[in-house]
Amino acid sequence: MTGTKIWDCRGNSVKRSAFGIIAPLFLMLTMGAPLVSAQLPDLPRPPDDFIPENKISGDWTGDISIPVEILENAIIDGGIKAGAEVWITTPNGSVSVTGGISGGSVSASTPGVTLSVEGGISGGSVSLETEGVTLEVTGDVSGGTVVVNGNVLVSGDVKGNANLEVSAEGAEVTIDGSVEGGVIRATAEDVTIDLQDDFVDADISLYRAGMIRAGRVAQGTTMVVDVEASPLTGVNISVMNDVVNLSISVDRLSEKPLEIEVTPPGHVYSYLKIDVENAGEEDISAATVEIRVEKSWLEAEGIGVNSVAVYRYKDEEWQKLAVEVTGEDETYVYLSASTPGFSTFAIVGEPAGIPLMLVLTVVVVGAALSIIATKMIVLKKRG
Repeated sequence: MTGTKIWDCRGNSVKRSAFGIIAPLFLMLTMGAPLVSAQLPDLPRPPDDFIPENKISGDWTGDISIPVEILENAIIDGGIKAGAEVWITTPNGSVSVTGGISGGSVSASTPGVTLSVEGGISGGSVSLETEGVTLEVTGDVSGGTVVVNGNVLVSGDVKGNANLEVSAEGAEVTIDGSVEGGVIRATAEDVTIDLQDDFVDADISLYRAGMIRAGRVAQGTTMVVDVEASPLTGVNISVMNDVVNLSISVDRLSEKPLEIEVTPPGHVYSYLKIDVENAGEEDISAATVEIRVEKSWLEAEGIGVNSVAVYRYKDEEWQKLAVEVTGEDETYVYLSASTPGFSTFAIVGEPAGIPLMLVLTVVVVGAALSIIATKMIVLKKRG
């Protein structure tokens, strides 16, 4: 067998067969391949039955209403219409659509994609669920379903029946225009939703922790923010004055903040922090904090539904808020607490005390038994 001369650590020549060199390399490659493939992310892929009628790279003139695959950076001088099924399959690709999206679907199967849409989105679906993606919309988002695992910039309004969902932790959503309807939903923590113009009405939700900024909230408007995956399920703020640059941030705390030395009364279920900037108590006509408490915790602590309390920390003390039970299901009890302002909140359970009537009954019965026992002793002595 043909050999290969190599050198040992002392400088002496050593003859090794080709098999002795190739075999270890073969083992490394065959063993390493599964490890590499196992580390690849589970990315969305075109379905097996997807057969593009066209493959696009570079410029494309005209509307798209057929299945296409975008292989490289592309500029589509037209719109995405009903019947289109567009897959972007190039990593870190840049795709521009000049005629808007009004139907069909646009999806990405590789990370780092930037999709720029001029003319707005009024229908169809956009699914950018791989990592590091960006959506830029010039115009309004007034319809369709949009899911983005990254940052979103809309130069126009969000309105109508638009459904915008952001699934990347720490993502930023910037709406340059007004928000006059639709749904803006964060499904990851610490998403910032920046509404730079007027907030009129919309269904906005955060996931456990996040922030919403509104350029202007007009007098008489109620801003409703839903919260998912937290004891806090919503914050409602009605303003009596025009409020500019209103900011609302929410967070669930794992424990009492160190700067608060006083412990609230009762058994603590959870602490919450809600900060509101540029809207003082004099600007708020009504505000509520919506919460939910697990029934299993109530049962374990021996606490009744009507014994759940919400405290707000202010002026170095815990101030009890008025609470109303609003409903329940198999898992949770839902409550609403009215608050004059915002800071750190504590949800607590107050163990039920002995009812006053029961105490009076015990006292009366005990006194009666004592009288009877005394008379029996007297009668016995006389007898």
